[in-house]
Amino acid sequence: MRGALTLTLALMAGGASAQSLYDGTWTYLDASSCRPGSDAVVRVTGSEIRYYESLCRLSNPVPVRDMAATLYDADCAGEGDTWQHRLMLMRTEEGQLLHLTPRRAQLLNACPADSPTEAPGK
Repeated sequence: MRGALTLTLALMAGGASAQSLYDGTWTYLDASSCRPGSDAVVRVTGSEIRYYESLCRLSNPVPVRDMAATLYDADCAGEGDTWQHRLMLMRTEEGQLLHLTPRRAQLLNACPADSPTEAPGK
C-alpha cells in the first residue's frame, strides 16, 4: 500500500505529462467491449480521461490518505456542453479501477493489452 501511495505522489510531482497509476484503457463491461468506437470504453492518459464523445482534464490531484486513490478537479466537455466536478480514481487489489463522481461509482475492468488503444468514440 505504501508503494502505491509513493508512486502516486511521485507521478503527481512529475507534472501533467507524467504517466499516472491509472493510465490505460478501461471498460465497465467485459473485454469484448474494448473495441474502437465502443461507448463502454474509458481511456485514461496522464491528466485526461476520454469517454465516448467527452473529455475531462484533471487538475489539483490530492492523494487520499491510506488508499491507492487520488481526488481530482475535472473540467469536462462533450456533446456541445461543458461542466466541472470532483472525481476520484482508485486502483483495486483485483486490478480494477474505481471511478467515482458525485453521481456515480463504477468499477472499470482493464482492457486486454492487445486491444486497440485508440481513444473512445474515434
